[in-house]
Amino acid sequence: MKYFTRMKLHISYLLGASLLVFFMVGPVSAQFKKPNKPMKYWTKEEFQKWENYFDGYRLSKATAHRDRKFGIHNGNKIRTLFYNYGSIGRPNTEPSMEWPIYSGHGYGYEFGPLIGAQVVTVQGDTIGIFDDGMIDGGDTDPTGGENVWGWEPLPGYAAPAPNERIAMSNDPSTWGPLFPKDDKGNLLWPGQYGNGKVTADLESYFVMDDRWNAEFGYYPFPSDSARR
Repeated sequence: MKYFTRMKLHISYLLGASLLVFFMVGPVSAQFKKPNKPMKYWTKEEFQKWENYFDGYRLSKATAHRDRKFGIHNGNKIRTLFYNYGSIGRPNTEPSMEWPIYSGHGYGYEFGPLIGAQVVTVQGDTIGIFDDGMIDGGDTDPTGGENVWGWEPLPGYAAPAPNERIAMSNDPSTWGPLFPKDDKGNLLWPGQYGNGKVTADLESYFVMDDRWNAEFGYYPFPSDSARR
């Protein structure tokens, strides 16, 4: 009987300890079970929590990621967020393709350019490489690398930090140091039809490329393997 009682006590202690460990470890483990992409049904707060985690865990050290900036186009009847890595609109965030302007009626989740090319790798294989700059989705280094495998902005085409805005034609304080200059050294807007010329109601300017995409063994500049 004593043996049986001790067994029951030992089992009770083990169960109690197991439950204690479960409750201690369970919430901690759950913190790291983050989905690798946001869900369309998420609230703005849920999306922001995911993005903060994603940025901190995978992108905070990325060289190109430091140059990411945003802007708002509102020069006509549509208002929308956009980003200098190719994303137009933002999941669960307004304004995203809002029409009429300032109505609060967003008609878009997110879109942007998907651009591809057929190239020959260093192994002699002909492959297709496609890049995008989507927040919801997009390729990243599966080995845990720091950079995304897609579009990233180039520095110098917007005012540096603490400015967070893309260069806009109506706000010279956002213009980048690589913009053209006049004879007196003043920055000029790099307009479509000439320096200093603004044609549309509101224009923006940024430059991006996919040099951080290391998925394939393709080097467009044979003399410089760091440039992709």
